[in-house]
Amino acid sequence: MSQIRADYSKNQINNAGLVIAKNYGDIKALRLINSWREIHIESMDVVFSNIKVLAPNTNTIIAERLKRLSTIVDKVQRFPTMRLSSMQDIAGVRIILPDITDIQRFIKKATKPTADYKPVKLPTNYIADPKSDGYRGVHVVYKFTDSGLFVELQIRSHLQHVWATAIESMGIYLDQPFKNGGGDGQWREFFALVSSAFAYFESSDPIKRHKKIGLAGIYKKIEKLNGEIDAVAHIQSFAKMGETLNTSIQTARKLSKMVTPKKSKYALMSLDLQKKEVKVKLFSKNKSQRVMQAYKKMEKRSSRYDQVLVSVSKMSELAEAYPNYFLDLQQFSVMVVTMLEEYGKSVV
Repeated sequence: MSQIRADYSKNQINNAGLVIAKNYGDIKALRLINSWREIHIESMDVVFSNIKVLAPNTNTIIAERLKRLSTIVDKVQRFPTMRLSSMQDIAGVRIILPDITDIQRFIKKATKPTADYKPVKLPTNYIADPKSDGYRGVHVVYKFTDSGLFVELQIRSHLQHVWATAIESMGIYLDQPFKNGGGDGQWREFFALVSSAFAYFESSDPIKRHKKIGLAGIYKKIEKLNGEIDAVAHIQSFAKMGETLNTSIQTARKLSKMVTPKKSKYALMSLDLQKKEVKVKLFSKNKSQRVMQAYKKMEKRSSRYDQVLVSVSKMSELAEAYPNYFLDLQQFSVMVVTMLEEYGKSVV
């Protein structure tokens, strides 16, 4: 396993975080942060491989991603006292399981220490206690014993994943920072209500403020908000737009046929926020330095581009693991429409 590089200390990393929070253009600090981010790749791959071994054999998607530089900077700006060396989600692994029962079984496996790392604390359970914006899932943070590096594991059900990626996609379409808790209040509450409805479908707790009104009350509020912001029409329109992207989900699936899974390890995805186009480049496992060079080069482009470095257990699952990068709202659109149709039937 990797050790923290000897050419800089944790104090230097923390100082770089403080500098970049005030001056994003500081070249020396950016270079140091990029180097710090890069050494997380090996640890991330170790967790990724172990999760693959622990995961059920069917209906499971496993992915990993290295945090975008802009997201790291945004986080240190929002939390100015945060030490960059202790940021726990620079490297992240995600597993998507069919339902909550599968999650409960998997958590028991995922929280056992290994020879390389161990959980730093009990899992953060956003299913038992959803975030106020509606986010649900379980997070486990691992710390590597030799390097002190952190890797975060996100565990979601399929339904939770559909919701989480839909709100990111709608944030892109509407140019609203929903992911960071900002944006239009009516849209935020719409997504929160849909999340609470999904929670009822999974026999789990809704957001605290929605408990008193129950599922019928949630449906009623969704219908009311839909009438005010025309949410379903917007979602359906954007879902249709997603089908006609220059590089669509179907194109992403074809990538797996162009490069054999044994040769392809990393996918560098770039979304043009103006043209609503996505491009994907694949790199083999032994090209981690090359992919990081390409990643850093992409991040120097204008803010109209959003890019991320990811990996999945099968390249054919790329679009399913990251539908927000393909602006895919199909499943979410169908679920919301069906939900409102069922509510309509119940009040006739």
